Amino acid sequence: MAPTTERRDSLDGVKDFLRHWEAHRHSVDWEIDGAVIKVDEARAPARARRHLPRARWAIAYKFPPEERTALLEKIDVHTGRTGKVTPFAVLEPVFVGG
Repeated sequence: MAPTTERRDSLDGVKDFLRHWEAHRHSVDWEIDGAVIKVDEARAPARARRHLPRARWAIAYKFPPEERTALLEKIDVHTGRTGKVTPFAVLEPVFVGG
């Protein structure tokens, strides 16, 4: 079992798990952009099973995307073969995720 896999017995436990991994997603040697929540079909109440996807009782949860600020170095222009001029930004490189 992967070190990022845990069993939780309540919805609050699942929310705690998601908050933890969203904050610590860079603490493992691979990129994490979300989690798969899988319900133990035998233990889930009938009320909960009615609202779950049919495909193996699992749903994907994606973390919000990472955002970084880049410095605008300059604005350049490109002139196409028809004479159309298109401005574009030259940004300072930044590292985002992997």
